[in-house]
Amino acid sequence: MDWSLGDVIWSVIALTFWVLVLVMFVRVFADLWRRDDLSGAAKAAWIALIVVLPFVGVLIYVIARPTMTEQDRRAAAEELERARRL
Repeated sequence: MDWSLGDVIWSVIALTFWVLVLVMFVRVFADLWRRDDLSGAAKAAWIALIVVLPFVGVLIYVIARPTMTEQDRRAAAEELERARRL
């Protein structure tokens, strides 16, 4: 097979795109599992939306997710308390 420079560039762009997509899905699924403010049914609904409409589902999740959940606030407070003890 004879590869031109254009073929190599497009292959690198395509590989980068797929790696970014994979990272995006892993991060959203990890965030869903980590959250304790969502019920199991809500997590299942988010996963179903992300599987059925991948990019739209992830975009909606990122927009709809609260910036700071109660779990994040507790973790930040614990970190602050730990830093004060040192």
